[in-house]
Amino acid sequence: MVDSIELWAVSVLAKFADGKISCDDFGDEMMRIGEELNKQMEDCDGNIVIDASVPQWLIMFMGNKFSKWNMMRMQINAARQNPKITSDPRWSEVEKMVKQENDVLMHAVRHSLTLWQND
Repeated sequence: MVDSIELWAVSVLAKFADGKISCDDFGDEMMRIGEELNKQMEDCDGNIVIDASVPQWLIMFMGNKFSKWNMMRMQINAARQNPKITSDPRWSEVEKMVKQENDVLMHAVRHSLTLWQND
């Protein structure tokens, strides 16, 4: 079953890398993938078990890059709903930071796709 999750993740990563889905769609889809992956890794006692069947590249991507980026994405999206925040002259610096973080994420996405191809 983990194999189907891995293929699902690869498909989403590739669509994002090719510019076929937005950052928000990518984030939402990867959150669903993460939830399903966690369910598949649970043992009968509810503990997460990472064994040889779990794709290491996907675990590294989800833990090292995606979770931090996704938290930022959700916070920024919430802030964008507040005109008091976005009208602040310093908001442009936040948007620059968001672009930089998105670029870092894209690098990680492409690297993860390379790891998957070489696996």
